[in-house]
Amino acid sequence: MIVRHERGKWAGNCSVPFIDQPCDKSFPNLLNRREGNNFSHSDSGQEDDKVSRIGKQPVAVPQGVNVTLGDSKVSVKGPKGELSLSPHAKVKVSYDSATRNIVVERPQEDRLSRSVHGLTRTLLANMVEGVTKGYERKLVVIGLGYKAEIDKKNKQKVILKLGFANAIEVVAPTGVTVEVTQIDYRMEGKKDVDKVTAVVVRGADKQMVGQYAADVRAAQPSEPYQGKGIRYDNEVVRRKEGKSKAG
Repeated sequence: MIVRHERGKWAGNCSVPFIDQPCDKSFPNLLNRREGNNFSHSDSGQEDDKVSRIGKQPVAVPQGVNVTLGDSKVSVKGPKGELSLSPHAKVKVSYDSATRNIVVERPQEDRLSRSVHGLTRTLLANMVEGVTKGYERKLVVIGLGYKAEIDKKNKQKVILKLGFANAIEVVAPTGVTVEVTQIDYRMEGKKDVDKVTAVVVRGADKQMVGQYAADVRAAQPSEPYQGKGIRYDNEVVRRKEGKSKAG
């Protein structure tokens, strides 16, 4: 039996929306998928398919890092500092001192529990890496007359001179250190490497380091015509050709 398909309609009771194809009832009904009947890709159909691929991985704790589980709080202390996290109530965090692994589990299978499972594991892994190695972001300042310097009285304050009437001051939060130095940098479209001013942000907290670097960049993002402004050292600015005079 050949079932023909009309535009915008299903081919009879068959779930295969193709033209001139036999109606095969063994094909999974796409309408049943919308009603909540899930078809597993594995033959076993075990519940392991629903476990977060990131959340189920334990977080390895290197030597020299101490993990403390308190009342609804996980504290990690290492050479670069100390960080703490209050996990969501939907997940359970445990630490095995013998294997030096942090394990994140979720007792329930609701949507919120699945969402925060992998997130909690990622946050804990970032904490362990932060107190062990630390995080760093570099920003380069490009432009004629553009300057960046550390305030002489407050080492946590960066003073940016970006062509405005007044200088812009950006204060780093506690736990974040900032440094202004000179690095070699090659702009897009150029062959030569130039010395440019760089703002180096370091810290153990990945979120704080990234947020402060974003605040510094937001003072004057690089514009696409001449490339002037503040950008990350690995950022690629899409350049545009300037308007040419008619004539």
